[in-house]
Amino acid sequence: DDAQHAIVVAGLTPIEANGYLDFFIDRPLGMKGYILNLTIRGQGVVKNQGREFVCRPGDILLFPPGEIHHYGR
Repeated sequence: DDAQHAIVVAGLTPIEANGYLDFFIDRPLGMKGYILNLTIRGQGVVKNQGREFVCRPGDILLFPPGEIHHYGR
């Protein structure tokens, strides 16, 4: 069963104005696992399936494995 062998990886991508990660993250092939994006403060933009979403504090997005997406401030 794949669930028994699943690995949970957690991290934080602090995209802030003029910070070292202040650029658009481009994932043309998506990722191998799920990605959960939570906006804590400020706002960001997510591009997915030809649509653009503005994310504000409290917004949560879940991307399934392989989902093409791009995001940034």
